[in-house]
Amino acid sequence: TSCTRYDVAKSDSLVQPTVVRLTPASNTTLLSFFRDRKSRHVYSATSRDEGQTWTTPAATALANNNAGISAYQLHSGATLLVFDNTDNSKQRTPLTVALSYDAGAKWPHMRNLQVKDAAIDGDPVPGLAGNAANAVEFSYPTVLQDASGKIHIAYTYDRLTIKYVQIDESWIKAGE
Repeated sequence: TSCTRYDVAKSDSLVQPTVVRLTPASNTTLLSFFRDRKSRHVYSATSRDEGQTWTTPAATALANNNAGISAYQLHSGATLLVFDNTDNSKQRTPLTVALSYDAGAKWPHMRNLQVKDAAIDGDPVPGLAGNAANAVEFSYPTVLQDASGKIHIAYTYDRLTIKYVQIDESWIKAGE
């Protein structure tokens, strides 16, 4: 086996890509989303040749605060993205799931998975001082869908522990 690297042009401020293969599985089109180090938007780029060349990354309508994101291609053909729905680099809340049915061009369904709750999240984080002690962070999500259609998401909760949630596509479509 070998490893070949292909650069994504004009991606200097973009990091931590998450890549999905658009359905059907025989499709050679890959869609990548990127975290934005400048805390503006989630960016995306497309490859139609198994990743050898990529379109220039473009901003999506989704906010990004320089926090990790995770994408997954669902059985229905929808692209799911988990991200912090804010462009405020000083917070990582709310953690949101979004669905796109057109390769990330539009995101008609979004629902928050985790939002800062002052009653729960208001206590300072033990061992941290200053602003960091009062920070609330829901970050570094990972997602997959099982054969039954259940969507499994795990993420860091306040850098203290891991949270896990199980949802399905209809839950996201139902909104808040």
